[in-house]
Amino acid sequence: MVDYLGDVYDYQGLFGMAWVEIGRWLKKKWKNPWHSTKAMFCSELVAKVLIDSKYPGFEGMDPASTDPEMLLQFFDKESRS
Repeated sequence: MVDYLGDVYDYQGLFGMAWVEIGRWLKKKWKNPWHSTKAMFCSELVAKVLIDSKYPGFEGMDPASTDPEMLLQFFDKESRS
């Protein structure tokens, strides 16, 4: 996680999440068209940390397409198991 500290906030990628959310609504899987490789937003950081730490059930997730609702659902499901 230390590697990510001080990174720039990805405002452009945050707006690109609207495209991802529209795709989910249409039952499609679309990648964030404005994702930056030099910046990130909050839920993306959490997803990267979970993937890097090899948290069970999070492998194969796309950090650039992870939104707060996905994280909430994931951990809500985890707490019930």
